This record gives sequence, structure tokens and C-alpha cells, in this order.
Amino acid sequence: IAQYMATVARNGLQQKAVPTVKAVT
Repeated sequence: IAQYMATVARNGLQQKAVPTVKAVT
């Protein structure tokens, strides 16, 4: 799960998907 979160966080920053990362958290 940690790896998935890290990947999502990186992709989120690139895609400006901050709300998505926040929702996942």
C-alpha cells in the first residue's frame, strides 16, 4: 500500500490531482 500511495502522490503532483490523494488518505 505504501508503494501505491507513493506512486499516486507522484502522479497526483504531476496531474495536479491533490484532491484525489487527499481523498485516498
